[in-house]
Amino acid sequence: MTRIKFRVFDVKTATMYPVIDIAFDDRGNVEGVGFLDANGTGHYWEVADRELKLMQFTRLKNKNGKDLNWWVGDIIRGQPLIPLEIIEHEFGVGIRYFADGAWRSEQMTEELHDQLMEENAVVIGNVWEQPELLEAKQ
Repeated sequence: MTRIKFRVFDVKTATMYPVIDIAFDDRGNVEGVGFLDANGTGHYWEVADRELKLMQFTRLKNKNGKDLNWWVGDIIRGQPLIPLEIIEHEFGVGIRYFADGAWRSEQMTEELHDQLMEENAVVIGNVWEQPELLEAKQ
């Protein structure tokens, strides 16, 4: 069974934390997040009390079958040097980018994944800590 992993960005402190638990209310909305701080101490925040951004692990693999450390909200760059945002797409993971004067999004197909691997795409930031990485190309 594949474990779904998340991390959370706390907007107030501009800090990213690994998530260990997510609490849901009766309607299925996220109510709170349990996480570990840099010392490995567990904490819990209610979503109503903090501005939190959950980022899901993409489960994408590199050419050798190893997990890529790519999360929804990450910004990656390959060749050519157009920053791409990892997004949730209709059927899984996708990318969003600015080209020819407009925002575009695409499903992460096997062909697109292989192209990104050929371009040696790497994470250069994320949309909450470095949003200017996407804005710079507009």
